[in-house]
Amino acid sequence: MKKILLAIAAAAPALGAVAEVETKTYYDVIVGFSTDGRYASSEMYGTVIVYDLDTDDHFDYFETNTNTYGVGNGNFWGRDGMVGFIDNAGGSSVWKAGRWSRLPLAASDPAGMGSANAITPDMSRICGNASTGAGLVLDGADLMVYPCYWDANANGTYGRQQPLPYPTEDLIGQAPQYVTAVSITEDGRTIWGQITSGNGFYHEPIVYHQNPETNEWTYDLPLRSQCLPEGIEVVPYPGDGPVIPSMENFMTEEELEAYDEAYNRYREDPSLKEPTYAEFMTPEEIAAYNEALKPYLEWSEEYKVYENMLRELSEKGITFVFNLMRISPNGRYVAMATEKAYYSASGQSTAFYTPYVYDTVTGQGKSIGLEGYSMLPSAVSNDGNVLGSLDAGGADLGYVYMAETEQWMPYTDYLRSRDASLAKWIEDNMVHEVEVEIDPESGLTDFMEMEISGRPFVSADWNTFSSYAYNFWGGADKGKYISYIVRFTDESGIESVTDDSSAAGSDSVKFFDLQGREVLNPSNGIFIKRSGNETVKIAL
Repeated sequence: MKKILLAIAAAAPALGAVAEVETKTYYDVIVGFSTDGRYASSEMYGTVIVYDLDTDDHFDYFETNTNTYGVGNGNFWGRDGMVGFIDNAGGSSVWKAGRWSRLPLAASDPAGMGSANAITPDMSRICGNASTGAGLVLDGADLMVYPCYWDANANGTYGRQQPLPYPTEDLIGQAPQYVTAVSITEDGRTIWGQITSGNGFYHEPIVYHQNPETNEWTYDLPLRSQCLPEGIEVVPYPGDGPVIPSMENFMTEEELEAYDEAYNRYREDPSLKEPTYAEFMTPEEIAAYNEALKPYLEWSEEYKVYENMLRELSEKGITFVFNLMRISPNGRYVAMATEKAYYSASGQSTAFYTPYVYDTVTGQGKSIGLEGYSMLPSAVSNDGNVLGSLDAGGADLGYVYMAETEQWMPYTDYLRSRDASLAKWIEDNMVHEVEVEIDPESGLTDFMEMEISGRPFVSADWNTFSSYAYNFWGGADKGKYISYIVRFTDESGIESVTDDSSAAGSDSVKFFDLQGREVLNPSNGIFIKRSGNETVKIAL
């Protein structure tokens, strides 16, 4: 693992009123919370566990020979329940009060491709994907998954799935493989999903809107011009191509025997010229073969044009990470990630991810990546702040993008800015001595202390956080996943961003570094400022 990260100086969120903060540690992979932060859920290897953070009770659903459990791809938690899937037992399902219930399906799902992905906070509407019944047919022309939703009945059950409208062609004119519904707004009238192209290479956002007066659904493709830039001429897919004819089918038995004899002599004496079928064929047979080969050659030329179009599309357009769409509770912002493949000299590909935020009010989207780092978002707030992470050579490190300053800050700095007392807890739980490579050419390594925060997730109100990390550093828990839970009360929420470059001159305040140590003459950095009952984080 390489030491590749430096502290990022950014204006930080100020603290509201001082409030208690609760911390917990679970040996699990926590990936989501109920909207109020009471329940947490983990997902790993086909197993889902639901934790009640108030009581520490938990509900365990382990993978068996007949069932594989999973959570949805979007905002899958409501107020007191969540959605996901149970493979081999009906697909799309909803969990509440300690039990899973299968959602009504319109078609059989033998390949287990359906999933309930997101749910409104009041659990009145669920969105997800449903199988068309075609099964897994990657080389076919049939849509395998289509977008749908379920509405709750008065008795708490759910009605049969309802289809959402969707295009029958992808951005390059083929039948899509999947059209999905991934995340849903609080009122349930706006749903975001993706269109996966027929060749499986491109993922384009799609947004569904329900008219509040007519209740009719429509869709639009807000990022089509970025996914398919102007100037790229779409070339129709030429099909799989005809079978290449074999010369052997145009030769007589005597000619084939003569060829085999010559080939056997060549195998015994490689200095001889390797024989070809054409040397043993008549001009008429060669002409017949060439005539039979024409359809394939014509198709091959068409496919080269199609392939060049795909190459240009990959270079100039953007595609998004499959089914990664996080919507803010108010529905204004959608966090996604673009994906770019890079190839080494040996032909091995590496995917590079860049967080991307779309503002539904302005109709504008932008990349917000941390230069030089591949990152994935996990949540976006009502203010457009984004929670994300990057892989630092095997260690997941959390970051928070502050929309007001348009800068990323380490997740641990963000936690300290919410409550300075967390500095000691972070040092005790997230700082580890690890071996790092300091010279890639020689392979020379050294040991250093590193803050490993893990991959973070957060509840809808941004008051309950988790981050999970894989313990590679050692100790009794080596080889286990650890989830660090931090729960703030409402009073500890973020109010504003402070940039107080003149504060250091006052004698009535005290300053501390991000580890909670007092600093007498703060300068050129980020500090915690205390003045009376007010505590804020400032950039000097």
